[in-house]
Amino acid sequence: MRPTVLRPSGHTPRGVRAASCTVAIAALLLAGCSRPSIPAPTVLPPTTASATSAPTATPSPAGLEVTDGLGRTFAVALSDGALTTGTSDLGEGAVQVVATFATRDAVLALPAPEGARWEVQSDRSAVLVDDARPEVGGLAPPTAKDAAGTPVGTLVEGDGERLEVRLRARGTAQLPVTVTLDVAPSALDRAEWADRLEGGRSLQVFPTAFGRSGSVAALEAVRQALAAAEPKAATSVMDKQLRCHALGAPTKESWNLEPWRPDVDYLEYLLARCNPVD
Repeated sequence: MRPTVLRPSGHTPRGVRAASCTVAIAALLLAGCSRPSIPAPTVLPPTTASATSAPTATPSPAGLEVTDGLGRTFAVALSDGALTTGTSDLGEGAVQVVATFATRDAVLALPAPEGARWEVQSDRSAVLVDDARPEVGGLAPPTAKDAAGTPVGTLVEGDGERLEVRLRARGTAQLPVTVTLDVAPSALDRAEWADRLEGGRSLQVFPTAFGRSGSVAALEAVRQALAAAEPKAATSVMDKQLRCHALGAPTKESWNLEPWRPDVDYLEYLLARCNPVD
């Protein structure tokens, strides 16, 4: 099977040189957007396992499992000195996986369920996609700290069937290194149409905490899930509003997308705080 691959379908701001300017303008202009507070998911503090040398055998990953958006559960694979530390429930089906790397060659891997595959994004986030449903899971860029509490870079690689997390700073990190990975089964909670006083109907989009997280994978996952749930959302106008809200108002209760908005440049959407009018 060849699952649907999550790829951006929206317009890009004019010109490569305009990209950095667009983000800067967005940060200033969208700071004034109304952003009702949404409680952050509860994260249990990880318990770092003590390890000063490579284990003599690969630890069992029993009980260290995650579930995708279709309800399929699959185990996290650990090898080359990766010790299981545990998981924390982040809510909405999301799980935080914490592992201890006792060697510089340790690997934390996530196999894709049958019929699905991982798509690694440019910021080291990833989306799990499937023919049965465009988006069935995703993960935020992993974080890592060494024994001294110093952040350590990570690599996220995969061939589709298997996603692997490794250490980037192989020769400098003080062992052991604690690696944290947040995995979510969905980026979109729901989307529903509502009558609006301003101009006409509005599609109210309610992303999950993962969908609001700001990673490349989160935006792609929301985009694909939304297009599947509401085909009328797969337009240039709606996509520009979606991208604008994800950038400038991620914690707003709902991202309201109006199909009647003008199809102007993305920068004009940013200047108008996502709500341009004719």
